Amino acid sequence: MENKELNKKGHKMKTKALFMNVTAFSLLCIMLPCATQAASPEWENPQGYDYSMCIYAQVFDQQGNQIAFAPDSAISAWTSEGTISGCSAEPVDSPAGTIFAFQAFYDLSIAEDFSLKVYDRELDEVFETEYIFDFETGSTLGDVVNPVVVVAKANYLPCDFNEDGFVDLLDLALLQSEWLSDTSLESDLNSDGKVDIKDFQLFYKEFEN
Repeated sequence: MENKELNKKGHKMKTKALFMNVTAFSLLCIMLPCATQAASPEWENPQGYDYSMCIYAQVFDQQGNQIAFAPDSAISAWTSEGTISGCSAEPVDSPAGTIFAFQAFYDLSIAEDFSLKVYDRELDEVFETEYIFDFETGSTLGDVVNPVVVVAKANYLPCDFNEDGFVDLLDLALLQSEWLSDTSLESDLNSDGKVDIKDFQLFYKEFEN
């Protein structure tokens, strides 16, 4: 059994994280749009795993608007090896609002870099968030899992000029290359016809976040 247990200490999120509310608790998560345009996913529940836990989830965007509630939306769990570990058919109505409810399965009691993928049928996009799940305690990173309130990262970030999901030094390099230009206006964030200090101030606000 010892070789099935993983040490949770020292594990960190691989990329820039968002906070996700879980009742009175908080979880660290990342929520990234997939690179390819989604089609209605054919996700199926697996069989033969040693551990399982029930997950209830609602999905919101950064403005607090609920998403992924249209019929044929879905949520699924995946291992770090890219194997599906559980999924819902579609969201259901409950006293708490529209939620996903499904079982997640794994062959270890702790799942490192376990991910949830949310398919929004209306947006036709898939979003992904990563966790470390403890199946024996029904928790993730020491916090109670349910009900999970997932905050989906916006599909488009202002100032993310190269559309890699982050506002970073690569985007700053583009802004610098267009500084004081009035021809290439991709970094003209306030749409005043030139790239100047006002655009940099808008960029810096996103860069800090």
